[in-house]
Amino acid sequence: MTFDQARLNSLRANATAEEIALLEDGELTFEEYEAGYTKALSCLYDSGLVDVFERPELSPRWVYNWPVRFSDANRVAATAAFERCRAEHFSTLEFLWAEATAPTQEEVQAARIDLAQCLRDAGHDVEENPTSATFLPFIYEADPDLRLCSTVVSDRYALPGFAG
Repeated sequence: MTFDQARLNSLRANATAEEIALLEDGELTFEEYEAGYTKALSCLYDSGLVDVFERPELSPRWVYNWPVRFSDANRVAATAAFERCRAEHFSTLEFLWAEATAPTQEEVQAARIDLAQCLRDAGHDVEENPTSATFLPFIYEADPDLRLCSTVVSDRYALPGFAG
């Protein structure tokens, strides 16, 4: 992802010196995103407040998840440590990366059309040009066909958990 000096200047208010140093060249690479994520995760691990660390997973759109769980006993302190570590090492990088990897409106609409077709194939009456609201009744009813179709469409378009 590339950006100009004006964009970098707008990020300075919330970015750490560490993040600004990575971004000075006007580019955020996957390796820089990953390095920031790794530092934030290490910081959290070093806090000693996390109960479970799972293996980090990279989504199909090259976005890392947060593979940690906290117990109820240390939830407040662990949440504070999580926010601190994210802010110190990763929040600006995470924001920029999410912006760069977000699906386009065209991709989202194509996924909606496929989701609607899958539901029609399962016997449901679904409009030809769906909006996000089209799928709300299926979500509210926890329709098993939506779950199945969502899995297929999510994988096809690299949109984890897509339901319209």
